[in-house]
Amino acid sequence: EGQAPLRQGYEGQAPLRQGYEGQAPLRQGYEGQAPLRQGYEGQAPLRQGYEGQAPLRQGYEGQGKIMQTLDFNTAFKYPFNRPKGMLNILWVLLPIIGWFALGGYGVRIIKEFSRGEFKELPAFKFSSDLELGFMMFIKSIPFLVAYGITTTILDRVDSGLAELVNFLIAILVIPILSINFMNKETVGSLFEFKILKSVFDNFGDYIMALLKSFLIGIIFLVMWIVLVGIPAGSFTKNIFLADFYRRRVK
Repeated sequence: EGQAPLRQGYEGQAPLRQGYEGQAPLRQGYEGQAPLRQGYEGQAPLRQGYEGQAPLRQGYEGQGKIMQTLDFNTAFKYPFNRPKGMLNILWVLLPIIGWFALGGYGVRIIKEFSRGEFKELPAFKFSSDLELGFMMFIKSIPFLVAYGITTTILDRVDSGLAELVNFLIAILVIPILSINFMNKETVGSLFEFKILKSVFDNFGDYIMALLKSFLIGIIFLVMWIVLVGIPAGSFTKNIFLADFYRRRVK
């Protein structure tokens, strides 16, 4: 009845009771053992791969290298998805005011392209588009002055060299800086020459965007015969460059 060793082994012997009810290693493995529970509920590598692992989610939503490129068919159809939007080109008939309004409208279109929105032409907002177009013109003046001075100096030094530099700038610099400017709307964005690294790092992709822009421009130029080519070409001319900016720069 009272032998301590026997009673202890049956009711209170620490090693036995601990193994059944409270032994830390066993209970931890079943209910609270960090490595096992972590692998099921909270282990960073496993949960991350399923819910939030950056490389996987990035590859699906935003990873630059595998982000889907805009196809030519989508670009061609874009202005025709909302045909009445092409009537906004008529604002060009209103000197200065209409030009600024169209300029602001074009900036908003480029911003949508840069976000991957190629559904249809946005609604024209005369007041806000006029203000945006005017402010963008004012902000572009410092760059235009700097560019003019540079080309003038080069032309006086060597006209042949000036022509070559102007050609390279027109092909490799101005397009991507212009898209950057229309996205950021700052004077400094026209001088962010560091983004040119994205052009040279993805040179083949950039040249392809230029070629597609040239090709779609030629197609819409031919369609000038039926008039729709004028607004279609005007509102879509930078669609492939904006797509390149979305995938490689932004």
